[in-house]
Amino acid sequence: MRKTLDWIVPGVRTPDKVGARDCGKKFRVTEMPAYQAQWWAVRAMLAGGKTVDVPPDALDNGMAGLATLGIKFVFSLPADDAKPLLDELLACVQYVSEAGVVTALLMGDGCQIEDPQTFFKLYGKAFELHTGFSLPVVTPTSG
Repeated sequence: MRKTLDWIVPGVRTPDKVGARDCGKKFRVTEMPAYQAQWWAVRAMLAGGKTVDVPPDALDNGMAGLATLGIKFVFSLPADDAKPLLDELLACVQYVSEAGVVTALLMGDGCQIEDPQTFFKLYGKAFELHTGFSLPVVTPTSG
């Protein structure tokens, strides 16, 4: 059976305050099947090997090896490499309504997420679920 993690955005919902529009919303993260998770980790490390020194033992250990590098590693990848990996992490996330109805996380205008920072927190939660290891999620900055 695959692991799941329910996460509620902390705080009190305030529709007009940036960073508080998702407060109180619940999301469920479900672990990828083993083969998919392993292939996700391999793709991340191969992409990172183009620009970052990936220790050889990290490749030998799949998701566990990637855990030693942390979610920040994925954010160090070029956008073309990072986007499909991050999208795949989000595919593990479902929205849980106040009535307890679990639905797919929608993308685009109908997305249940209203604050961009919630995406970064969910990337971290999905990474944590898959690796058993959590690091603070760093929101990318331009510059």
